[in-house]
Amino acid sequence: MILVSTVSAYGDNSTADSVDEIKLDSALNENDVISCQDNDKNLKSASKQTYYVTNKNMNKYFDDDGVVNSKVVANGSTIILNDTFNDKTFIMEDSAITLSGIKGKTILYNSSIFIESSPVIISNLTINNTNDEIEKAILIDANNVTIDNCKIIVNSTSDAYGIYSYGNNTKVTNNVISVAGPSDEINWESDVAKTLSLVMLSNNNIITNNSISVYSSIDKANPGTIEAVSLQGDFYGRTSLNNTFSNNTIVAQGNSYVYGLNLGNTVDNNRIENNNIQVQGGYFGDCIQIFSSVSNSIINNNTIFGISYNLADGIVISKDNMGGQTNNNTITNNKINIIGNVTNLIEIYRATNTLIENNTISSTSNIAGAIVATGQNVIIRNNHVKVNASYTNSTPISFKASNIASITDNEVESNCDYSVELSNSTNVNVTGNLLNSTTKGDLSVNYTNKKNIVKNNTPSRIIETKTTTGNIKAKINEKITLTAKVTSTDGTSINNGYVIFKVNNQSLKDKNNTLIKAYVKNSQAKVNYTVDKSWNKENLSIVAIYSGSNNIMGSRSSAMKINVSKRDAKVTVISSKKSVQGGDTIDLTVIVMDGSTSVNGGQVLFKLNGQTMKDKNGQTILVNIKNGYATASYVFDNGLSSKNCTITAVYSNSIYNRAEGTTNIFINKSRPEIIMNNIKTKTNTTKITGKIVEINGKAIRGTTQVAIKVNGQTFAVVAAVNGIINTTINTNFKPGIYKLKVVAGENYRYFANSLETILEKQ
Repeated sequence: MILVSTVSAYGDNSTADSVDEIKLDSALNENDVISCQDNDKNLKSASKQTYYVTNKNMNKYFDDDGVVNSKVVANGSTIILNDTFNDKTFIMEDSAITLSGIKGKTILYNSSIFIESSPVIISNLTINNTNDEIEKAILIDANNVTIDNCKIIVNSTSDAYGIYSYGNNTKVTNNVISVAGPSDEINWESDVAKTLSLVMLSNNNIITNNSISVYSSIDKANPGTIEAVSLQGDFYGRTSLNNTFSNNTIVAQGNSYVYGLNLGNTVDNNRIENNNIQVQGGYFGDCIQIFSSVSNSIINNNTIFGISYNLADGIVISKDNMGGQTNNNTITNNKINIIGNVTNLIEIYRATNTLIENNTISSTSNIAGAIVATGQNVIIRNNHVKVNASYTNSTPISFKASNIASITDNEVESNCDYSVELSNSTNVNVTGNLLNSTTKGDLSVNYTNKKNIVKNNTPSRIIETKTTTGNIKAKINEKITLTAKVTSTDGTSINNGYVIFKVNNQSLKDKNNTLIKAYVKNSQAKVNYTVDKSWNKENLSIVAIYSGSNNIMGSRSSAMKINVSKRDAKVTVISSKKSVQGGDTIDLTVIVMDGSTSVNGGQVLFKLNGQTMKDKNGQTILVNIKNGYATASYVFDNGLSSKNCTITAVYSNSIYNRAEGTTNIFINKSRPEIIMNNIKTKTNTTKITGKIVEINGKAIRGTTQVAIKVNGQTFAVVAAVNGIINTTINTNFKPGIYKLKVVAGENYRYFANSLETILEKQ
């Protein structure tokens, strides 16, 4: 019986011999089987499939030596190792297949994979070897092989290799490779170390996105060597050309000679980019080495850190004099930091047409060389070099026996005697560099041959700046922060110099008439300032001016607008009375506040229903504000009509907007007093006179109707104008004493009142 699995994500057809849900008797698809007999004719008809292999059914797909059974497994098939395997060998002798595992499940302990056919893909496998007898975890001796997303761990005291490849067009991607092996002598037959995580003795390979580490498990030789990665040819004509090594992480750590990435023996046209390489060597630590001659190599944008108690190198090219030509190599955009006794950051020897550009490199050591080069047509440009050396006769940039070279636009900081040394060199152009060692500028170039050009080198770069400030919108006497931003054209933070501010070309000064300076920190300059009332006008602008400092140039901002307005005050007025009559006196209290602050200065006048209130002398009542308040008294005129009135306090100040506060008051009618003497008459017509007055004795205002009554009988009704009663009545009656009553009527100013007296007829 033959079943096909439908749960595999690896291929069109899947078979499995030992899976919990499915039990198979054969690895062949039933459509390909004529009979169930195991004869060669039927087995050769196997089609491309996916096979799940476990320890139980492994012998159906691999022979006793571990070779893939090509009669069962067709080319293009996928074998998924669905188990944990121990002490196994997997050999692709003439089968072009994919050998894969299940993440988190498939582990090969003390096992190895040999690849002798192509194309082959190895993926999603974990190999964990601790058996000293297993030298290579994966050996590739075929072209077009891919090793992807595998984890390879080797821990041995004998020769130890993670991946060892002779095949061209190999792809090693997304793997974790960690090897611990002996620090031993070089295997001079193959010219590679005996402990290596990755060996590529071939061409046109791509090694990318891998995490590669190597450690020494034991010291077998003194000195011994371990290497993380080796891309090499050999003495027998094998080459390692056109390889790409990118986006990998290398960690190499040992007690003697330790190499991160090692190349040599016909290794032209290789590209090394975007890698992170860390090397810790005991006697010697070398991060990237091309020990032989090389051409057209690109080493770009790598981050490199190396440390050794003795010798440590960053990038070394053609250091061993093995003959051949070293041409057209570029070392650009790398970040290198090396610590050791003797350090070199970038070295290239006997080279032609070399470009070393845009690298940021530094070292701390006793004896140091940052960039060391020999050859001709070498360009060293725009590198930032920092060297801290105990022996000050070290030289950051050293040219030896060189002809036709250019050292320009570099920045060198060191505690050495010189920044650049030209030894036995001619036609070297050293110009436009920032050379800051014990000697400075042009004097920091040590040379004797007058055919070299040394000029325009300075201790520090002239940095141009741009200063900006903003518009100001504020109120008089407001405390504001004047801010300016000072930026450099090269993006460095500015922390020197100061900024002054000018308003309409007048420099701002403090109350002591001292120029106000805002010192620059982190490219910002700030100072507190209280806005002057003189800023409350049109067409006013402010400019920020940066002073510059040493090699930093000054600059001036554009003029920005100033918009300053008067302040706003709140006025509150309080009256001592809410209701008055003509002639009453009231006390008025005015409170003027600016937010929660009492206002000093300014004046207040008062208005009654919009009319300015005046004192008894006809002068406008005007009071000064002190500590936020002022008081005033006011006497109401007599004869005011009864009505509701509004008293308005109007505040004025040169730094404040007009502000008003109000209170309401009711003016009530007055009750007048009638003044009249007893009257004696002998005639039949008698003159009646008198006055109607306010409580203060002054005559009332307006016209008041007055009734004259004798013994209760009205004898006359007359109009009293402005309080004057003047009329006659008929007194043709018998002699005697009569009651005389004078009644003043109510109007809109006065309540009614009356007076009783006597009229004597004689």
